[in-house]
Amino acid sequence: MSARLRSLVPVAAISVVAALALAAPAGAGSYETFKTTVGISGKYPAFSGKLSSGNGYCKGYRKVKLWSEKGGPDKLLGTTTSDSYGNWAIDVSAKLSSGAYYASVTAKKSTEVAVACKAGTSKVIAVD
Repeated sequence: MSARLRSLVPVAAISVVAALALAAPAGAGSYETFKTTVGISGKYPAFSGKLSSGNGYCKGYRKVKLWSEKGGPDKLLGTTTSDSYGNWAIDVSAKLSSGAYYASVTAKKSTEVAVACKAGTSKVIAVD
């Protein structure tokens, strides 16, 4: 091997390593997207429900918010995290009055499992 060629080998090796380090992982940016349905029940002293989805990742450990519909901006009454099965409950016994209530869940995305879970909102339920 000529001296000139030997001097180019380290440069070429560094270039290959740099290109591999900067390359995006396979499938980066492509997620399988799943809808999330938020179930709600308003039985005293807590509101509760269950998240449903076509992917189990979208049910567990999601931030659930309970809202009271108002004439202006809706009022946040509480938050919780769903369990691994999608079950959630928020105790509102001290704050409960007649009105309209609903729950929402924020979107969630995972690069590890390439899954994107859509945000969801429950139906509105009335409490008298």
